[in-house]
Amino acid sequence: MPPTSVSDAQSSHQKIESFYRISLALIILGAALLRFWRIDHPMRFDESFTVLNYSAQEAPSDWFTYTPNNHVLHTLLIRMFYIFGGLDPAVIRIPALLAGLGVVLASAVLARRLAGPLAGILAALFTASSSLLIEYCINSRGYTLQALLVLVMGICTFDLLQNIRSLRLWICFVLATAAGMFAVPTTLWPLAFFALAFVAHSFWVQSREERRALLGRLSLALACAAVLTLLLYIPVFYVSGWDSVVANKWVVPKPLSEVVPGLNKIFRLVFSHWIRHTSIIWQAALLLGLAAA
Repeated sequence: MPPTSVSDAQSSHQKIESFYRISLALIILGAALLRFWRIDHPMRFDESFTVLNYSAQEAPSDWFTYTPNNHVLHTLLIRMFYIFGGLDPAVIRIPALLAGLGVVLASAVLARRLAGPLAGILAALFTASSSLLIEYCINSRGYTLQALLVLVMGICTFDLLQNIRSLRLWICFVLATAAGMFAVPTTLWPLAFFALAFVAHSFWVQSREERRALLGRLSLALACAAVLTLLLYIPVFYVSGWDSVVANKWVVPKPLSEVVPGLNKIFRLVFSHWIRHTSIIWQAALLLGLAAA
């Protein structure tokens, strides 16, 4: 390639990078303003229940009392802010809000990995302006923290598929997985998806040695994540017992005769959340994007 062409390519890349970073910074700033504007919204039942029954209690046994309503990692974060700021709604919602802003950034990073800078900007724009995600950011629950950790797991998965020998990425994947499981145990489902992505990718590698290396590292990472998760849950098991986590009424298996009829309702509910408070243009863009994917 002639020197002039190389210089032009570098200049074009720098312009795209600058546009991406400035746009992302402005979008995150706008997302913060939208969320701070509503952060003192009246408390809802679930977040009030969490704060009053878990985070605001003095006995550590209350913090680790497990029910599906107690997202333990998030409860501990609320506890830290409660000590310094009391029961002010704006204070106890800070962990959810910061995690929600992290979701905007992580969505952009993952989308850029998958489809380039424009996709990253669009992902940030849509997550920043989503009324549902704004609502979750001003709701002192553990869901935005879980979403952030799942996105980090996704970023690590994508990068590891390009470089399976990166110890730093494997450690990040393990820590994000364990933290996500400690935040909300349903992180198990995206973990299963990412694990399947590793396994599927292993069939495309060229040599048996590479396949064995990938699956071996994946097995070790999953084992480390499982051990770390169990260690994090020791106080929960001590206070509430094993069954409170793995055998409560919300996680026990149900027959397919009950599950299958409910899937249609779930899919319709999810899609209605995606398009809530959006214009017909955004709805058309979403359908086109899903079709293209």
